[in-house]
Amino acid sequence: QEASDQAAYDEDMKACKIEKARRTKETEMKTQERKRVLQQKADMEKEHKRVSGEHEATVQYLKDLQPACVEGSSSYEARKEARAQEIEALGQAQDLLQNAFEEKAAEKAPAFVQLRQRHHLRGVIAAF
Repeated sequence: QEASDQAAYDEDMKACKIEKARRTKETEMKTQERKRVLQQKADMEKEHKRVSGEHEATVQYLKDLQPACVEGSSSYEARKEARAQEIEALGQAQDLLQNAFEEKAAEKAPAFVQLRQRHHLRGVIAAF
């Protein structure tokens, strides 16, 4: 009787040790999973905050654009005419600047005539 009781006790102790080891391992795994999930939650909250701020900025930008773009104080024709006038004014400014540089170049042109070099070349040609 005592031997069988001892065997049953040893068997129960062995089963309890196995169960304890299993539960300890399960606790460690669940603790790691909890840490991972909490970190993931924190990351998601941070991302949500960033995206919400970006969304609010976009909504505000659209509100600011509404009066100028949709309701618009000027018509397409008025903007087209203003753009044509601006292009014409830029062309006139370009012509004015180009003429100014050409006049400057024409005033300085005689200063660049090199008469001595010709004489020098004649002497070099005669030497050959």
